[in-house]
Amino acid sequence: MCFGARKFLEDAMEENITWEKDFLTNCFTRNTLYPFLDKLQLEASTTNKHFSIMLIDLDHFKPMNDKYGHVFGDDVLKYFSSSLRLVLEGDDVSGVEKTYIFRYGGDEFIIVFPGKRSHEAYKKAQRILYNIRRRHFLFRGRQFRITFSGGIATFPRDATSIDKLIECADRAMYFSKRHGKGRATQFSMIRIERVRWFLSAFLMFAAIAVFLWGVNMSSRGELAGHFFIPKKPLQKKIPVKDINDGLYTIYLKSAGVLKGVIEKDEDPLKVRLIFEKGEGVIYLKKSEVLKIEPELK
Repeated sequence: MCFGARKFLEDAMEENITWEKDFLTNCFTRNTLYPFLDKLQLEASTTNKHFSIMLIDLDHFKPMNDKYGHVFGDDVLKYFSSSLRLVLEGDDVSGVEKTYIFRYGGDEFIIVFPGKRSHEAYKKAQRILYNIRRRHFLFRGRQFRITFSGGIATFPRDATSIDKLIECADRAMYFSKRHGKGRATQFSMIRIERVRWFLSAFLMFAAIAVFLWGVNMSSRGELAGHFFIPKKPLQKKIPVKDINDGLYTIYLKSAGVLKGVIEKDEDPLKVRLIFEKGEGVIYLKKSEVLKIEPELK
């Protein structure tokens, strides 16, 4: 398509866009969104320009709205839309394509980033998240922390139709919802994010397993987590009657039970443990000890 014909079509589409604004949030309406995206799609198909969208859903909005009332909900939406403009309109400078904020419905918004690829839109999303975390919502003298989950998709990399593009952004947004909320996810990065999440979960469960194993070993009197110095095994078993003058039974708060000779009554205690095939030294904090009883002769 020659430049003159393309410019004619773009101007015609621009004239067909009715730039309606939502009375509550002062963002453009959903009726304005689709003609605008059609215009960007036409431009992208003729100039190879990219554009990205981010679908936003406020976290926990419905339960808060039900609990505190619709006045609260309306004020949250006005606060949130003003927070978006505070970041995005401050970035609009001469020579740089500005961003457009649309109220998609309820507590959902769509931000359109003309000429931006996914990673560029993601950087903007991070700035919005940072600003939201620092700018608490105030309602009747009480502060509330409002967060959102976002999903980013880029035309034509992620989708080649407007409906599919919004669907991709929606899938990325729900990925953010399921994996912690208060974050934005690029549709093109979902597979990598799943691997990261799996590795994080695996490492967390591994750490828990090691901790529980240590608790279990400690409860069985195996001295987990303590400094233990093994000595040379004795050649024969020591009868209890030969050493019970200084032998004590030590009951630990972790449910472990030890038998040995207390060599130093300090904190920590220095205890020489007696086994069937040897002996060793252990240091126990007094705070870990439940009680100590001498062995009866």
